[in-house]
Amino acid sequence: MGTSISLELDCLYNGEEFNKLTKPLTFWKVMNDKECHFGFQYKDGLNIDTHQFNGTDKYGLYFVDLEYLPKYMFKGQIIRRVAIPDDANVYALDECFKADKIILCEKFDIKNFPYWHLNDFCLNAVKKNGLLLSYVINKTDEQIKEAVKQNGNALLFVKKSKQNYELCKTAITTTGNAIRFSKFVNDDLLNIAVNNNPFILPQLEKKEQTEKVCESACRKNRYLIEYIKSNKMRRRIENKLGNQHL
Repeated sequence: MGTSISLELDCLYNGEEFNKLTKPLTFWKVMNDKECHFGFQYKDGLNIDTHQFNGTDKYGLYFVDLEYLPKYMFKGQIIRRVAIPDDANVYALDECFKADKIILCEKFDIKNFPYWHLNDFCLNAVKKNGLLLSYVINKTDEQIKEAVKQNGNALLFVKKSKQNYELCKTAITTTGNAIRFSKFVNDDLLNIAVNNNPFILPQLEKKEQTEKVCESACRKNRYLIEYIKSNKMRRRIENKLGNQHL
C-alpha cells in the first residue's frame, strides 16, 4: 500500500475506523462497460457482496486508492469513486483493499477522468503504465521520458516535434516495436530494435532491412529469412547461416 496512512496489511477494519485512518485519501474502482465483475452486478449507491466476507479468501468488493489506480486502468473504461459505509468490513491488502460493502459514487469515462490535468498523478500513472500517456492532457518532458522507459510503445503518443534522438533510443531499447513510431530511424536504432524484438523485421521497409539488421534478426529466429524483401540479401543470409540450428 503506497500511502502514508497507518494501516497494517492483512488486517480487518470496520468502516468507521477505516475512514478515520485513511482520511483524506480517495478511493476508486475500474469497471467494464456493464459494471459486472466475476458475476457480481454493481449498481449506483450501496453494493453488498453476496459471499460471506473473509479477508483471506478471494471474495469481496475490491477498490484502490488514487496512487495505485493507474495500475488497474487497463481493466476497463469506467472509473467509479468509492465510499465506505461505517458498518462495512474492510481488509487491507498490499496494493488494494476489499470490503463486504461499498458505495459507488460518481462515474467517469477513463479519458475524462479529472486527474489527467494533475502533473503528479500523471507522472505516477505513466510510471506504472506508460501507455496511459495517451490520456495525459499536458504532457511534460518528464512524463514522456518515464512513459517510454516503462513501455516504449508510448512513443506513439508523443508528437514528432517533442521527440529527440535519446528519447527514441530509450523507447526502442525498452520495446523494439517502438521503431514504428520513432522520428529517427538509422542503423543503430534498427539494430537495437531487432535485437530487442526480431519479429519486427517483416514490418521494416526494404531500405531499412540492411544486411546487419536482417542477419541479427535471423540469428534469433531463422524462419524470419522469408521476410527479407531483397532476394539477393536473402540468399546471402541463407548462405551465411548455413545449416546452423538457431
